[in-house]
Parts: sequence; C-alpha cells; structure tokens
Amino acid sequence: MYPHRFSTLIIEKSDLEASNKIDVLNELEKIEISNLGLKRRDEYLFSRFYFRKWLSKVMGIAPREVPLKKRASGKLSLESKTHFISLSHSKNFLALSLGPREHGIDIEEISLRPKIKKIHQKCFGDKTPTHLNISEIDHFFLRWSLLEAHAKCLEQSLLRLIPYPHDIPKLESDFEVSKEIRAWVSKLNPSLSFALVAKSTDEEKQLQPHFIRLEEI
Repeated sequence: MYPHRFSTLIIEKSDLEASNKIDVLNELEKIEISNLGLKRRDEYLFSRFYFRKWLSKVMGIAPREVPLKKRASGKLSLESKTHFISLSHSKNFLALSLGPREHGIDIEEISLRPKIKKIHQKCFGDKTPTHLNISEIDHFFLRWSLLEAHAKCLEQSLLRLIPYPHDIPKLESDFEVSKEIRAWVSKLNPSLSFALVAKSTDEEKQLQPHFIRLEEI
C-alpha cells in the first residue's frame, strides 16, 4: 500500500468508540493503559488500535503481531526498516501516518486562545508573512504544526528548537526546512492545520502526503 508515499489517516474522535478495541493490545500495552486517565486512555487506545488495524493489512500479519514499540524519546515506532510512523492528537481529531522514512506529523485545531501573541513572539519572533495571504491566527497554528512535526521527526523536545527560525514559504507543496529535512504544510479545513516533516535523501527528496479514508484500512 503506497510503499513510496507518506499516507495519512485523519479521524474525527466523535466517530470512534472504545468498545472491544482493547482486545487488540498486547499485554504490556494493557498494563500501560490501565495507569492512564480517561482522556489519555482513549488517545492511547484509539491510536494503537487503528495503527494495528492499518499496519496489519500493510505488513500482512495479525493486528496483535504488529511490532509497535515506544522509543526512549517517547516516540511510537515500528521495529521495521521499511515502515515509519507518526501520530498526533487534537481535541477532536486523531492523525496517524505511515511512510518510507523517518518523519513527524502534527494537527492543530485553529481557534482563538489566550496568550497566542505572547507565545508567537516567544517561539517565532516575527510577524505574519504577507506572501501567504493568511491571517495571523492561521499563521500561528500552521507554523506551530510545522514546529511540532519537526520536533517529532528529529525526536527532540520543542524547547531545543525554540526560537524556531523556519517559516512556511508555501502551502500544500513541499519545501526544504534544513539540510536533509523537508516539510509540507496545509489547512485541511478552515479550522485544522496539518504539517508533515520528513528526512530526505538525494534519491527521495519529494514530499507529498496521501490522505486515506478510514474505510481503506
């Protein structure tokens, strides 16, 4: 399934139900989930269930056999040299991705929130660029998604990347963030920002997410 592309699945959490999904977890995951609060429990359960369902189809193995593991950095990954994953949660959405190389994704729900200008100044410093023809609030969340996805790709803390010097030269088209790192940023709908950041090689520089539907997995 799309071996040379970055496939992304975005699900509205209102469409998800927890019943019977815990059965797909392995014993370690069942122990981990038992120690989580309700919100984190649902996020944990849904991300692992849908990753296992999706990846079992891609890898041709049973869902419980999908080799999900958590790295020392906290990033969920696969014990695989050909499949790489990333995930992101927002209040109402879950995003999962599968690609041929290391990467990170992020989704953010765009809305007015306290102290956005202060956070923008601290993290980014500059003003909204006029060439993108977007609002200040859109620019903040799009750039925040880029920052989050970049940190996930590198498996680094956000604090290590702040102040973040990289801006968004274009939307819905890949661009170079730094040497061997490329990004793709978009508003998926009027209130949802999305960013994909991936390591690139001389042979595979192009970065284009392919969005799939829940029915496809």
